[in-house]
Parts: sequence; C-alpha cells; structure tokens
Amino acid sequence: MENDSLIDISDVCEQFDISSRTLRFYEEKGLIQSERAKDSKRRKYNESQIEQIKNVLVLRSMGLSVKAIQDYLAGNVQLKEIVNLKRAEINASISTELRESRLLNNAYAAIEDGESIFNLDAKLQKENATGIKQISRRCSEFILNNELDNLYSHFSRQMKEYMPPDSFAKVWEDTILGGGSFVEFGKTVHDFEYQNIVYQYMIFQKMTLRIKYVFHGDIIHGLWLQYCESE
Repeated sequence: MENDSLIDISDVCEQFDISSRTLRFYEEKGLIQSERAKDSKRRKYNESQIEQIKNVLVLRSMGLSVKAIQDYLAGNVQLKEIVNLKRAEINASISTELRESRLLNNAYAAIEDGESIFNLDAKLQKENATGIKQISRRCSEFILNNELDNLYSHFSRQMKEYMPPDSFAKVWEDTILGGGSFVEFGKTVHDFEYQNIVYQYMIFQKMTLRIKYVFHGDIIHGLWLQYCESE
C-alpha cells in the first residue's frame, strides 16, 4: 500500500476526538494495528485499521472492558455474549441503585416522622419476596391455561428470544398434558439460597410439576418445568 493512502495518527485522533496515548494503549493491548515506515516512528493507519479503531471505540462507549474486547477479537466469545453480559451487569447496577434510592427516600421520610430507619431494608425485602411469589403463581395459572400472551408479558426480552411461543407451546403440550388431570396448586416457595428464584408446585393426577422462575426485579429471566415426586 502506498504511503499517501495512509492517514497520520494526528488526523485519526482529530477524527475520533481521542488522544494518541489512547491509540497507543489500544495497540499495545492488541485491539488495533498501525503502519510505520522504517525511517519513521509515527503511526499511520490504512482504511481497514481506521474502521477497526471505530469499532473498538463503539464497544468501549458501551462500557465493555478491554479484556472483553480482546476475547471477542480473539474469537473466544461471541459479540452477543459480551454485550449481554455487560447489559446484565448494568441492569443489576441500575436495580441496586433504584433499591438504594427507594431506601433513602423511605429513610428520609421515616426520619421526618421521627421513626427508626433500621428495619426498612427487611421490610422492602419482604415486599419484594411477596411480589415475585404472586407473579409466579399468576404466571403458573397462565401456563396451566395456555395463556401465552399473558405469560410472555412477564418475560424479559432475552427470555422471549430464548423461548419463543412456538417452542413453549411444544413444552406445554409435552409437560402439562403429560401430567394428567390438574388437581390443585401446591406451595409457592423461594429458593433456600437465592431469593430471586421461586418454585411453584402444581399437582396433577399422575405427578407433581415444579416450575422454577428466575427473576431480575419483577421480570422473569429464566423458567424451567420439571416433574418431581412431591413438594
């Protein structure tokens, strides 16, 4: 490639509004490459290298770490995977901040009323636990009655993509119909270790079905159906 088709590092920095130090750092980490003539230490970039710089900057703007981008470029992980992991991290952070904000608002109100603030967290946990148990029971009724539109309104976007209605309809046919006549709903209980996991038991004529719900906030991010001998 002719040298006059290369763009100098100063022009690239101006184009992307970044420092030369940033470009050198990314090159040291193997995220980008540059061209340098034997008689010059100045970095220059061809068209494909500039495109790579743009791609790296887009990923960094999403908060992806250098390590995550390295793994992606090395082919160790899929782009969808690293984006989804970062999204889950951000969502968890947002959920935590919203919870803390709610606690602070309640604490301030309690102080204004001359009340103790030290039982607020336990109160919120109890409210949240009750809420997702109610959602679990309601969604179990939707599953029993094959009301998939209502069920899917409680699913995360990722869950909807992972288990589209056609696939779930097949699971419903194999699992619900395979249990025989429905008798009654059993217990709705939290997982012993993880409070965001709820088990709903459904008693059928032939056996008991256990539905496992995994929540993020009040949205379902995971769902499994399995037969078991008892509650």
